[in-house]
Amino acid sequence: MAVDIEACVAICSYFEPDTKCKDIIVKNSSSVGCKFAGFVAEGHTCGAANTNFFGNTARSIEGHGARIYPSHSQSTHTTCYMGSKFSAAWATEQCVVTADKTKKFLLKDT
Repeated sequence: MAVDIEACVAICSYFEPDTKCKDIIVKNSSSVGCKFAGFVAEGHTCGAANTNFFGNTARSIEGHGARIYPSHSQSTHTTCYMGSKFSAAWATEQCVVTADKTKKFLLKDT
């Protein structure tokens, strides 16, 4: 469990797992100067198009660029989930982090 209340953008993660929170799209957004993380967002299904969190950038973050977690509404995410189309720069910690249980986590630029 991570404390994400100081993230610039925390998507459906504050009361995780939040099964009522769905169909949220964050695209082409920037977060700058945040604590903990620029973004906390659900990943997407391996091999599927990224339609929920893409084109986003985190800069000058006092922590992680993004924490990407598995969707609780997708049972396949216990096997594989992914993040894509995200960039980060000048983060004091890792640009992308995940701490959730899964067999495979992928990060791609496409």
